[in-house]
Amino acid sequence: MMLLALFVGSATAQDTAPGPLAEAPVPSVATVAEPAPPAARPTEAEKLPPAYVRDVRLDLWTFTAQDSRTDIAPTFDHQESAVLDLGVRPAPGLDAHVAVSVLGNVATNVIDEISYETRGRALMQAGPDGLDLSAMDRVRIYQAGATWDMPAFRLAAYHRTGHSHWGDKGDLFGLYREANYGDAIDIYDATAPSGIEFEGKQALEGLAFAFGPQVYWGANPTAIARYQLTTGALAWTVMHQEDIAAQAEITTSTAVPQPVGRKSTLVLEGGRGPFTFDLGGVVAGSERIGDTFQSVVPAGKGESYADSGQHLLQDEVRWYDTLGGKARVSVEVGRVHGYVLGTYRGLVADTGPEQTTEITGWGLKDHGVGNVGGALLGVAVDVGSFQIAPNLLVQRPIVGALPVIASGWDGATGWYTPQITPRNIVDDPFAVRENRETVAGELLLVFDPTPSTPFGKDALQGDALQGDAQEDASFAASLDLIYRHHRTARDASVGLTAEGDLVTFAASPPAADVWDATFRVVSSPGREVLILGSIYAGQSQSTGDDARLVTRFGADATVWWRATALQVVGRVNDYGLYDYYQTFNLTYPLQGSVDLSTGLSGFRLPFPGTRLGVRLKGRTFDQWSPDAAQLGAQGGAFEAATYLTVRL
Repeated sequence: MMLLALFVGSATAQDTAPGPLAEAPVPSVATVAEPAPPAARPTEAEKLPPAYVRDVRLDLWTFTAQDSRTDIAPTFDHQESAVLDLGVRPAPGLDAHVAVSVLGNVATNVIDEISYETRGRALMQAGPDGLDLSAMDRVRIYQAGATWDMPAFRLAAYHRTGHSHWGDKGDLFGLYREANYGDAIDIYDATAPSGIEFEGKQALEGLAFAFGPQVYWGANPTAIARYQLTTGALAWTVMHQEDIAAQAEITTSTAVPQPVGRKSTLVLEGGRGPFTFDLGGVVAGSERIGDTFQSVVPAGKGESYADSGQHLLQDEVRWYDTLGGKARVSVEVGRVHGYVLGTYRGLVADTGPEQTTEITGWGLKDHGVGNVGGALLGVAVDVGSFQIAPNLLVQRPIVGALPVIASGWDGATGWYTPQITPRNIVDDPFAVRENRETVAGELLLVFDPTPSTPFGKDALQGDALQGDAQEDASFAASLDLIYRHHRTARDASVGLTAEGDLVTFAASPPAADVWDATFRVVSSPGREVLILGSIYAGQSQSTGDDARLVTRFGADATVWWRATALQVVGRVNDYGLYDYYQTFNLTYPLQGSVDLSTGLSGFRLPFPGTRLGVRLKGRTFDQWSPDAAQLGAQGGAFEAATYLTVRL
């Protein structure tokens, strides 16, 4: 099971054995002892000793694999790793923990290139004359965290452990983002999130701040402060974010850090009757005032730049390009729920994506990128056990994307016109990407006979597994359809190669419509049976510069019966596991896996406990797959693995 890749620890309360009893004083015969009041029953946390074991995990794997790109015959390898999670409680209200990862042998024939354990692979060309060197990174802090809960404040420190957002605490612009990434931090060997969060109480009520080297994935080292004041039915929130330095760690192209900057927001929240509203303003990107950029406008019938039909303009960022605003009104009347959201953000007024769940599990959300004006409108209607929820997005950039204009030379005049390439976020003050001109529609259909555990919300908000675990209906399902119409192309992107090198592209794909359809189901026909499944299809564009549209399909199903689990996954013409596959438009004709395991317990979170299993995984290659030049249009890779996971 993919669940078995999780190293997330879970504290296990342990009753401590009573220590030696001190001899009680004997009362004087001249006095009568008052009966002692009954002692408060200690909580589970209070019963923990000053130091205790939260979790112990041992993973033993074997891999038999064959890859037609490199191997003539099947290869065999093995892998061992362990995690020891220790907790300390030096005083009431103060808890801390650290989990240490230790590697044994690290398999080199696994067909997935990157994982948390690959840090321990040998350094193949670091020695003299290419001599192999043993890897040194065998022991590492896997996770760490601490909470200090006092009457006047609550302090939380985290390293590779998740935290929630401030979207429901006045952060309308998403400066402090959700940072629960599941096993993605292991897939990419990332260190995010890492930081400290403070929240005041009593006299400090409403004051909060967070700072750290990477408080969410892709963040620069930063400090974020928030103060919220409630006056009657209104709540005022002021926030400021100040980046301290540029982020040195880049592990995924979906979280490439923005340039170092600052942001300030002011938000007013309130409501009356069935209506609630949020109104906010932002100032962001002031450090880019004066930066120059290029744009184009149609030239009509006159002369144009390099005979492209466009006039090339040179401009600069001004103070008003740092301003933005956002307004949202929501209403709930009986079984009808609706909202409308409007936003305007100047050229460099970048903020963060929408963090809250807007009524239901819609996938269309405000992305938070600057240089845009747009609106969102959604309605959800409950009809018995069904929910019908259409959603609409309309947006347009203030300054459009730059086209590619080839260089030219006019022999008659001697004028040379340099080549023009699309902008990117590394070399330019702004770029048109998520904020490209778009009209998008979404239809979400949910069947859930037990709305106390809303399946539609959890299923589509990045925490599907948690939602599946909490769903108490014998059958629940959702169908989400999203269509995005793009009238214009976007600017260029940046991405990471498989080796971790940052790449800036000089072009972008042409304008094209994309769509996604996802069907999900959870069923529990009996107390000892749980069935999870999904089917998806979609048409996607490369996030790099390749023009090929990818139409992909896939399905997965997981069946739990008591302590035994079977998972089957199949994909057709889809990207690989890592984001750089979509960056470079690399796909596999077929991908699939089968995982069968059993253990000491059934389905439970945050981890499935001790498991013994076997996993088969394979994929085929064609001309669109990695290293296609070595393959022609033939070949494939196959992996058979056995594993034993032992947990406390």
